[in-house]
Amino acid sequence: MRAPLFLALVLALTAASEISALARSVSLGDRADPLDELEDPKCARGECRPFRPRPFEDDDPKLGRGLVPSAPPGRAGARLQLSYRFVTFSDPYGGGLPFHLVELDGYPVSRYFRLGISVSAGGATRYDAWLLEIGLSAGLQYPARVTPFLDLRMAAGVIAAKIVDHQVVSYAYRPTLEAGLDIFLSRRAHLTVAVGWSHPVYGGVDARLIEAAIAAKQAPRYDVHDFAFDTVTVRAGLGL
Repeated sequence: MRAPLFLALVLALTAASEISALARSVSLGDRADPLDELEDPKCARGECRPFRPRPFEDDDPKLGRGLVPSAPPGRAGARLQLSYRFVTFSDPYGGGLPFHLVELDGYPVSRYFRLGISVSAGGATRYDAWLLEIGLSAGLQYPARVTPFLDLRMAAGVIAAKIVDHQVVSYAYRPTLEAGLDIFLSRRAHLTVAVGWSHPVYGGVDARLIEAAIAAKQAPRYDVHDFAFDTVTVRAGLGL
């Protein structure tokens, strides 16, 4: 009688030990005790991977699928913009001469402080006039999905026009104070709108004096002097 009882007790203890080990393995999952791997025949043959604890990010399935939201677009500000600009220069005969420009702006610095470089070119419908400028800008902005900004800009370049049957090529420069909004649509893609005050100056000739000299059969003088104008300028475009 004692032998069967002793054998039953041994079997019960062995079963309890196996159940305990199985429960511990299930509860730890793939993070089981690395010492247990030594009992695996594959580890003895060098066919199992060493135990490595997973970083805590792996516990969040959204991180593994890249679903964690990134920083709101526009936080770093605009980097590149292509815009249309309307600005008026002084007309040699008096009044204003409207110019239509295409402008490309780049911002190597664009956080709360922004620093920009620009190239603009275009023309006017009268006198076959054209203009080519390069410029610098410095300003402040508040980076957000709708980013307000205030820029001080200075552009300088070459202007040309056909005055009294003569092609006159001269210098031009244009300080501008401009305020506007960058409206971000997706990541860095955005619309930009701005309005400002501009003071374009260029070297030109007095067309009326030249025509009067020609009418009086005198030799006209094409002396160059500054023409200045105060005007409102408007800009609208797309950017990245």
